[in-house]
Amino acid sequence: MWKKVLGGFILLIVLAVGLAFYLTAGMTKTAETFFKEVAAKQYDQAYALTSADFKKAVSKEQMIAFLKQNGLDSFQSASWGNRSAEGNRGEIEGSIVTSAGAIPLTIKMVKAGDSWQIYSIDKPAAGTQIEKEVKNPGDTAGRPAEATQASAQPASPKPAESAVQDTDAAYTKLVKETLHTFALSINQKNMEGFRQSVSKALQDAVSTEKFNNAFKVFIEKNVDFTIVDPMQPVFDSKPVINDGILTLKGHYDTTPNKLYFNLSYMQENGAWKLTNIDVNVK
Repeated sequence: MWKKVLGGFILLIVLAVGLAFYLTAGMTKTAETFFKEVAAKQYDQAYALTSADFKKAVSKEQMIAFLKQNGLDSFQSASWGNRSAEGNRGEIEGSIVTSAGAIPLTIKMVKAGDSWQIYSIDKPAAGTQIEKEVKNPGDTAGRPAEATQASAQPASPKPAESAVQDTDAAYTKLVKETLHTFALSINQKNMEGFRQSVSKALQDAVSTEKFNNAFKVFIEKNVDFTIVDPMQPVFDSKPVINDGILTLKGHYDTTPNKLYFNLSYMQENGAWKLTNIDVNVK
């Protein structure tokens, strides 16, 4: 009785995310070309893809040393989940796959003419930045860059079993928080609170009014999803991250019908933010 088909709503989400990916395609192309050149040992070509401030702060030799010490010199593929651009500044966050495995990265960029150039490379897992960000990355006219960290830490060791369990607990917490916020907004008959909790891409694509209309059936029927707050979600499939999108599918053992969820997230400022939601009972 709670089943709700959100085809149009999901389409808006897909279009919003697709537009964001289109507008930032130049940044991902620059980043992937950079790592391909590094893997081919074409260091001059790779260095040419960095910004003027980058070159002031980091020599080509320092760049090569950083890349080798952190296992970033055997590029195979890339996945960028969080992308943003404003004026001549941009940022992509995701991971690259090397011969040693996946390595998380955040890359800041500046635009020079029609081309994006690498401004800084941050490897969060190692806790080290190849270059510290200046206050105004778009300002490259005679502005000296701040000091750099030329020696980077080695890659983190393989996570222990407890770390895997912590990850599973984090996914469970993510589902519970999402559905709790969703439930509260349904009960308040206003989806603004829920809208404020989702990704910026989704907020830009869907107004509060559109959210209210999308979940109108739940609101009008006074469906109370807070009944699952004390319960634990059951994952029907293993959580996966594909092209930077985390997908969590599962259900709650509610009676007489089970509550099913299909949630998608993308990284935004270091946190998973909702980009898609499908909830039904059957």
